[in-house]
Amino acid sequence: MIQTKLHRLLQAHHVSYYIAEFSPAYTSQHRAENAHVTGFALAKAVIINQDEHLAMVVVPAPYKLDIHALAKEIGASRVLLACEQEFMPLFSQCELGAIPPLGPLFHLPVYMAKALESQPWVYFNAGAHEQMIKMRIDHFLHLVEPVVIETGFYLAGDAHGKWRNQLQFHRVAKTLH
Repeated sequence: MIQTKLHRLLQAHHVSYYIAEFSPAYTSQHRAENAHVTGFALAKAVIINQDEHLAMVVVPAPYKLDIHALAKEIGASRVLLACEQEFMPLFSQCELGAIPPLGPLFHLPVYMAKALESQPWVYFNAGAHEQMIKMRIDHFLHLVEPVVIETGFYLAGDAHGKWRNQLQFHRVAKTLH
């Protein structure tokens, strides 16, 4: 069942959407495979700590973050991947790893990879590992109002992606917003 908070947001903004249930999937790429959609249209949310404040970065499923390039792109002095204990209290109705990429629902700013704009439809988690929402990208953009970014992420498996040396985790932010 779609979480109540999410359902209310979509209804309040008169957004047309489809919801489907699939076998549980625990990675974005596996979720796309179960739904028979391209991973490039599946939006995943990554929670970051940007200068001691939480924010959401939305990228296509096969993409990874380059936190150093992301910091430059969004004008932050420091960007770290937020840890679960830091952000999960904001997502109490969601299963871990199934957070919908709807920052306004959780009072978080959203940065979105420009690559998603080229897709006519966007698919994303509905708060549970076995549920997915499909909506038109223009409705998603209207609902989320993200800051569109062109750098700070790369296609997984890219020889130029030096992610192993770039991942840094942060324990707990001093402030949540």
